[in-house]
Parts: sequence; structure tokens; C-alpha cells
Amino acid sequence: MITKFKTTSLIYYAIATIVSILLAMNFNRVMKIDIVTKKLPTQTDKSTTNADTSILSGDEFTYRLVDTGGVGIVPDSAGWGKDYSHHTYAFRNLILDKEPFIDMKVLAQVELDFCTYLTRLKSYGYNGVVFNNFLEFINFDQLGSGEDIYESGSQERKQHDAMRLGFGRLFDITHALGMKVVLKTDMIALTSNLERYFNYRYGGIDVSDPRIWDVYAIALRELFAVFPEIEGVMLRIGEAGAVYKMINWDYYSKLYVKTDEAVRLMLNTFITVMEENDKRLFFRTWTIGIDEIGDLHTNPETYLRVLGDIDSPNLIISTKYGTGDFYRYLPVNPTFSVGQHKRIIEFQTRREFEAFSNFPNYVTTDYQIYLHEILAQNNHICGAWIWTQDGGPQRAGPLSIYPFYGPWEFNDIDAYCTARVLADPNVDIDQVLTEWIMTNVSVDATTIDKVRQIILFSQEASRKGLYDELFAQKQLVVRKYFAPPIFWFWDIVSGSHSVLSLNYYACRNQLQQSIDSGFEAVNIVRQMKQIAQSITHEKVQNKVFFHKMMAALDYEENLFETFAWYRKTFLNFYRWLDTGDEQAYSDWQLSHSTFEQRKQLHLQLYKTSLDFPAYNFIETDLIFAQAARNKKHTLTARVVLFGLVLIGLWGTIKKRFVKRFWTRFLNEIEHDPWSNNVSWKMYVKFITIVCLLLTPIIFVNNGFLVRYHMDLNVWLIGSLVLLMLGFNDFKPPASIKVYHYIIRMITPIYVMVALVLVIFAYRGPFAFWYNFFTTPVFRFVIFTCLLMTIFSFGYRYVNSVHRYLKLNWLKTCGNACLSLGVVLIVNGVIVSLLSLETVISRLNNELLVLPVGLSKVLGITTHLNIQSRIPHDVIYLGIALFLSGLTFRYGSKVRAQYVLARLNRNI
Repeated sequence: MITKFKTTSLIYYAIATIVSILLAMNFNRVMKIDIVTKKLPTQTDKSTTNADTSILSGDEFTYRLVDTGGVGIVPDSAGWGKDYSHHTYAFRNLILDKEPFIDMKVLAQVELDFCTYLTRLKSYGYNGVVFNNFLEFINFDQLGSGEDIYESGSQERKQHDAMRLGFGRLFDITHALGMKVVLKTDMIALTSNLERYFNYRYGGIDVSDPRIWDVYAIALRELFAVFPEIEGVMLRIGEAGAVYKMINWDYYSKLYVKTDEAVRLMLNTFITVMEENDKRLFFRTWTIGIDEIGDLHTNPETYLRVLGDIDSPNLIISTKYGTGDFYRYLPVNPTFSVGQHKRIIEFQTRREFEAFSNFPNYVTTDYQIYLHEILAQNNHICGAWIWTQDGGPQRAGPLSIYPFYGPWEFNDIDAYCTARVLADPNVDIDQVLTEWIMTNVSVDATTIDKVRQIILFSQEASRKGLYDELFAQKQLVVRKYFAPPIFWFWDIVSGSHSVLSLNYYACRNQLQQSIDSGFEAVNIVRQMKQIAQSITHEKVQNKVFFHKMMAALDYEENLFETFAWYRKTFLNFYRWLDTGDEQAYSDWQLSHSTFEQRKQLHLQLYKTSLDFPAYNFIETDLIFAQAARNKKHTLTARVVLFGLVLIGLWGTIKKRFVKRFWTRFLNEIEHDPWSNNVSWKMYVKFITIVCLLLTPIIFVNNGFLVRYHMDLNVWLIGSLVLLMLGFNDFKPPASIKVYHYIIRMITPIYVMVALVLVIFAYRGPFAFWYNFFTTPVFRFVIFTCLLMTIFSFGYRYVNSVHRYLKLNWLKTCGNACLSLGVVLIVNGVIVSLLSLETVISRLNNELLVLPVGLSKVLGITTHLNIQSRIPHDVIYLGIALFLSGLTFRYGSKVRAQYVLARLNRNI
């Protein structure tokens, strides 16, 4: 029996090892993180470009578009703060929930603001406006009977009529000023009625079904019939969902377009409508790691594969200037070097990742450089689209509404100067900046020169203060996604293991330079303040701007100093983690103390400010709290390991051979852990207690409650179901107790616990995550061991039932399938009710593996392309296993009863 069992074990573990290695290799490939040095555009590109920009004028750029700015956004101080919704809530106060649906008094004020905004932007040189509307104007009159979506006389139709009237007046103002109107929408755009129609008529929304796109083609034809003056429609497919939905507003989007086929089908259908009506389809390539088109925005090969043979003069491709979002330190977007499509370039003047430009943050110099290099690569550029207000969570930043409220003037500097660069790419950028200062601040030559110095210095201050230059110059590529060169999302200072580990790893050879750069930024801001303080107050015509600038520089100095100490703190900690240098650990403790003081001062000064809001340090508080306990965990792990070794040695002293101890121990856990040998029983029980208690202690001590509950409920549900199933059959020898059975079940966990203890004993839990993100071999070993533990656990799960519950193999497999099925069903239902995104986000908020900000954009599941249907698939798999278990457990008994019944009838 023993020989047969050993042979079976050997075969099983050999297969399990091979499978584990193959899966671990695939996991490592998926988790591969490439770190390369970026090729950044430089100032010299301006003079060496091959583009004949000397003949390019504003007339050549057909489209110089802007968003709607801050028009219709209410400076609601009560509602501003930490709202991470990406909807601007523009025009929300204009729209009523019941008839007449449009507030005419508010519309009159909106029209005045809109005229003010457009007059300013028209004078700068812009010639078009992008409105964030689409389905709000559509009744689907040409679909089916004409009432398939909205019935005649419905509230929705009345609301649409009001929207057409109200926004039609804004469109008229736009045209009266000689500017174009473009509507913008995410795809797929939905309302509750439209989604119900798709579900009823087509059984759901399959974006590979042409009929779905035919419905939107009908919508476009209706739109152009109602508003023939509209220039075209702009589509985005890379972001969608609840984060963009306005509360109590039944117009939303879902992210369904993820494949080449869907993109091409959508574009070809829409292009047909555009060509029929002589309109333009602006298609944004913004996709951020989503499925097979995840790198459409940055990969020329994907760009050509998806869009290469789509050819229409009515199609215009819209692309951000760099290989990523609106950051500094980005290479020129390489997709500009391929394709024959007309292109427009996206720029942002209210820089969402750079404090929303609520302090001097000049970026037009960079934009001119990017424009020159793009023109050198592509002669199909027909314009640009400038974001003066859009981008990021509006209410999580400063209460700045362009150009009406808050510190909007720093945004206006770049809005003006960028327009001049678009009109003439070779314009003298310093002269353009001087023009803005003369118009908006002062005509005094000395004052102009000092303000110009402040604005120009702001470029270097932002590059050093908001970015770790050494890290920002490296490109991190993870699963088609270009990691940001900055370690905070909007106002959330990142404290995730992934960001901090990779930041340190990328610049560890020049660590002091990285630390010094942060403090250099503080010195630059102080120099800017000295210049500002030397300005004669009487020489400044715009006193409001001057006071805003002084307050902004105070805020910038405080913020950058806090950031500098934060950078020094975590880099010193990771230096200790990497090298074990005790001086680095001492430096981290001193730096952390100073950082906490600076952080508290920052919060004290700006926690209630709306113009200059305090940053969010929740992540840093969590990560540093864990870091402070890291050495304690290291010491605990070392003590436990030392204790285990001592007990093991004590059990083998009499035999004088350590080897015999391990031989007997492995035999005990493999075959008979409840033998009469008292020393062995004590040892196995002891390490079992360690395994059962050490993990929850570590989890709870670190605040990992979700993680602990997930592990606990899986183990408890499975074990309890299995024990209940085998209760009637459980007749082991009197010497075998229930805890023997449990020990037998969990012995595979010993290997994983031992591995975790060894890692923790090295330099604590942080060492695990640091090596996980920076060392491929480490990831491979960890994942292989994890899989082997799971396979081993499953093997013992079945084998223990067979041997000690005295069941045959069919009943054994039946019990195992029933138990596992219940576990999957219960957990699948729980996750489904809470939503997969919620569970993963909460787990990540505890573990801090990825930036918390990911869940505030599209969500972690979207970023990592984790399918939302997984909980349902888990439930279905659980049901299948449960039914299989019933068949295995009771099938033979039912068949036997059936045969006996037939025999009785025959007799």
C-alpha cells in the first residue's frame, strides 16, 4: 500500500511541478516589466527639424479646437473637495429634472459666460469648440416605428427638445463668432431605454454585430438633420463607465469596444454617414492597455493593423502628443510617424497631473518642441485640440474654473501661448509670453521682465519638484501600458509597492542625485518668490493676479518641500531594503520624522483651502505605517524560524543525525502525523499552530482584513462542507482525532509558510514586494511554489478523505467536488454582489500593490483587463462541480437501487 501510494504521489507531483513551472513562466511573461531609457525631444529639435514650418500658418491648421472651458460649471464650494468623478458637471444647473427641463434664467447667464469665453479664445486664434453631448439630442425617430426607444410624448423626448433648444442657442453663438461645433462622446454611449432596446432586440450588446452600429448610424443621421451646422463628432473608446456619469442623469457609457474588429466596424459604419453628410469623424486613439487594442495609442504596428487601410477624407485621428497621458518627460508619440490619415494633436493647459496649474507651471515651450518634431514626422497634421478645463477629477483639484473663478490665469498663459505656437510654430516663444504679460499684468518693462523670469523658472521647478527626473527619464512598460513618470495621481500621493519599488530600482545607482533634485525644486521656487517680492506693487495693473501669484508661490514652496522630504524618506527606506545599510535605515527614520512634520504643516495650512487644496496622503500614511513595522516582522520571522530549528534539533539529538529528523518528519506529514511518538506529534502540532496563527496575526497587524477574511472563508467553508458530507461515514480509529485530520489537510501550507518566513526573515514583507516587482526569477519561484502548494493541498484534500473517512474513490471525488463547488459558489456570489472592482480595490487599498488612483480612473479591473464576468464564471464552475460531486457521491447508489428495483419487478 505504501509503495503504491508513493508511486502515485511521485507521478502526481511530477505532473504538478511541470504544470506549475509552465504557468509560472507564463505569469512571469504577463508580469514582465521593461525599463528602458526614453528618447525625449529636446530644444535642439526646433532648429534641426526637417519640416518646412516656415510656410505653415494658422490657416493651414484647419482645426484649432478647444473644450467648453469652465462655462456652465458652478463654483460650488460645498461640493468641491475629494470628489473623483471625471464628469465636469458642466451645465448641470442649466438642466432641470422636470418640465421645462431647461432653466431659462440660467441659460441667459450661460450664454453671457459662453460669449466671454469664446471671445477670449477666438482672439487667441482658436476656431472650434468641442461639446460633451450626443445622445441628449437623439430621439431615434428613424429606428423601427420611430418609437422603439422613446415613446411619443415621453419625458425623454420633451427633455431632448429642451436640450436641442438650449444648446442650439450656444451653437448659434459659436457660429456667429465664425467657430466650428464638434460634439464628443464615449463609445458606446447609452441610456437606460437604449440599453433595454439592445437587450430585448439583440440579446445584449455585441459590438461585433453590425446591427448595433447601424443604430448609432441612425442616431448620427438624426443629429445632422437637427443640427446641420455641426462640423462633426469626436469618439473615444478607451475610457467609459460610472466615473464619467453625472449623478441623476440617464446618459452614460460602457467600455465594450476592445478589439480590432469592433473598432473597424464602428469606424466604417460611421464614416459612411459622415461622407453622406459631408461631416468629420474625429477618432481618438486613446486606449490604455485595453485588450488587443490596448496600445493603439502608442504602438505604430497596432495603429497600422487597426487603422491602416481605413481611408477617408472625412476621418481625422486625434492623438495626445506623447507616449502616455498629459505628463512631462514623454517621448513624442510614435504613431505620428505612420499612417496617411489626417491628424490633430491633443494638448492640455490646465495640467491635471501637475496640481491643475494652480501655480506657475509654464508648458508651452515643451509644446513648441513637440509640435516641431511631430511636423517633422508627419505632413498630415491638420490641427490641434486644447483642453483648457477638461481632464481628471475636477472636484478633487483646486476650485479653478477657466476663465471665471480661482487661480485660472496660469492656465490662461499656456492657452494663449499655445494658440500662438499653433498659428506659427516658429514664433519667438519668449516674445509671445511677454505679450501675455503686457496684456494681463503690467506694461512696465522691469515688471514684465520679472514676471517673465518667474514664469520661465516655473518649468524647471515643475520638472524637479513634481517629478523624480531620473525615474521620469526611464520608460516602464507593463502589459502594453506605459507607467506614468510621476508618483501621484492628481492629489493622491502614491505609496504603492509597485510605484515606490520601481522608482527606487530605476535610480538606485544615482540615488543622491534623485534626492537632491527635489530640494533643488524648492530652491527654485524660493528664487521665484524673491523675484516676485522685488516687484513694485504700484507697477502692477492687475493686482488680483499679483496676489494670486504670491499665494500660489507660497503653496508651491510648501508642497514641493513636502514632496522632497517624501522622496528622501522612501528612497532611503528602499536603499536599506536593497542593501541592508543601517545608515540608510537611520536616514529613513530621520527623514520620515521630518516628512511627517512637513506633511502636517501642509495639511494645517491648506486642508480647507479651495484655491490651493491640500494633497491626499492616505497612501503614504498606510505604507509608512507598514514600513515602521517591517523590522518587527523581520525579527518575528527570525525568532520563529530559529525556534523551529531548535525544536527540530532537540528531536534528533538522541539520534545524532539531523538527516534522520527530516526523514522522519517528512514521513510523518506524508503518511501518519498522528503516530504514538510523542516528540513527533508535539512538533507537527507546534508548526501547525504556527501556520494557523502566524498568518492571521501578520494580516491583522498590517490591517489586511479583506485578505485575511478571503483566505479564512475559503478554508473554513471547504473544510466544514467536507466534514459535514463525511460525518456519517467518518469512523476513524480511536487514536485519530479531528485535529489530526486537519493537520493532514494543511501540511502543504508548511512549504509556503516556510518560504514566507524565510523572505520575512531576510528584510520583512517589503522585501517580498520589492523583489516581486524588480526580480523576474523571484516572481517565478514564488508563483511556482504557490501553485505547487495549491496542487499539493488538492491532492491531500482528496487523499485524506479516501484514507481516513474510509470512502471509495467515487465518493471521495464527489465530496471534494461538492466542497470546492460550495466554496466557489459562495465566494462567487459574494464578489458578484459587491462587484469585482470593489473587492479588488479594497484588497489593493490594504496591500497597496498598485496605486490607489487606478481605481479612481477606470478601475483596476479595466486597467489590468480583468473581465467583469469572472465572478459569474466562478459561480457557474462551482455549480458544475457541485452537480458533478452529487453524481460521483450518489450516482452509484442511485444506479444500484435502480438495478435492484428492476430485479424485484422481474422476480
